[in-house]
Amino acid sequence: MKRVDGFDEAILGVARKVGQPDIFVYDVDICLDILMKRDGMSLADATDYFEFKVEDVHTAEDDPVWLSSSDDSIV
Repeated sequence: MKRVDGFDEAILGVARKVGQPDIFVYDVDICLDILMKRDGMSLADATDYFEFKVEDVHTAEDDPVWLSSSDDSIV
């Protein structure tokens, strides 16, 4: 299973589907909080960074999935 460096605190669990590799499930809101606290980003900057430098580069079948529970989902 692939992890995304620097976001272990945002792992919610593991998703499983028969015949496919297990994958980590990350909480998008926690990822954004990490970027804002760790890197001093604003919410807008953290959202942009996450969308283009994290989410968009992890698109392989065995890459993580991103769960957003907020109403104004970015994914």
